[in-house]
Amino acid sequence: MKLKVLWILWVFIPAISADTITCNAGAASVPVFNPSSVSEAVGDYTLDCTGGTPVLPPNPIPEINVTAFMNVSILNTDGWVLSDGVNMTPGILGASNDVEFVGVPFNPPGAGTVVFTVENIFVNPSAEAPGFQFMELAEVFSTMSFGITNSEQLVAENAVPEPFSLVFVGLGLGAMLLARKHG
Repeated sequence: MKLKVLWILWVFIPAISADTITCNAGAASVPVFNPSSVSEAVGDYTLDCTGGTPVLPPNPIPEINVTAFMNVSILNTDGWVLSDGVNMTPGILGASNDVEFVGVPFNPPGAGTVVFTVENIFVNPSAEAPGFQFMELAEVFSTMSFGITNSEQLVAENAVPEPFSLVFVGLGLGAMLLARKHG
């Protein structure tokens, strides 16, 4: 009986796990913004996906929908793109803080990898305080089973002013005033 249970587990567990697609989120770069700037592009957000069962021709390639959420309002540039290196899907602004990519072709990679990149999201750094962290999160909507690890990523941050620069400016002005007084 034990051998029969092990055989069933060995046969069916790979089939079940092969249908699950796992994506690891990341950020290609993390730019540091001047907090007085009114328009800057955050770093590209990436999803490295593996798993699932590849679809073979002549079957149609499945489609997924991806939504990228920011923790701030997104500037309406109409230039948002989701790319997998082959296909580029334009995005549409949903709510003020999300871009939706609808009908994205996705053939599950099985043992391979498909890397999606969300590009061209612009924000207004001057609307946030120095040191503010711009975070992005993606969700995948599909009839296939998706899991995303580390879905929330730091994609940019506002610079923090150097504390010593104001001291040196103050010392310089003080020295100028002192020189005038004694000169």
